[in-house]
Amino acid sequence: MREIKFRAWSDSGKKFYYSNDEAYLLKEYDGVLWLIEDIGFYSPEKEAKEYLKIGLAIEYTGLKDKKRTEEYPEGQDIYDEDIVRMDLGSMGMVVGFIKYSTVESDECFGGFFFYELDEDCNGFSLGKLMVEKSEVIGNVRENPEFIEVSNENSKTG
Repeated sequence: MREIKFRAWSDSGKKFYYSNDEAYLLKEYDGVLWLIEDIGFYSPEKEAKEYLKIGLAIEYTGLKDKKRTEEYPEGQDIYDEDIVRMDLGSMGMVVGFIKYSTVESDECFGGFFFYELDEDCNGFSLGKLMVEKSEVIGNVRENPEFIEVSNENSKTG
């Protein structure tokens, strides 16, 4: 079973906050999951606006990249919206982003998918074999230039 945890980007603080930090709580408001500051007196009757909303919750995939450093001895956690460089062997290196999506065919299921930045593709399921050849190089919140460049390339290509 995978570990369930989240992070949220703060536009004002320009950094991520993590749900495994005791100072923050995950709360659902109007069908959206938010990471909020735990100010010690949570009450379900209070309105969402009475809490400091850090940002929309971004889910951990349960997977780690191939990085093995002092900071990431078991690999860096891969979250939804991370930008990943993947080694596809003879097909070369590709850069893309991770996104949770649902797929409807004979059955409906959801999961984390890898979408190549330079292609108009449907994405492919992110699995352990792919991750063992991948490295997190950024995310769409801290590195929007990756997505902007991709959008410019798709317009001119």
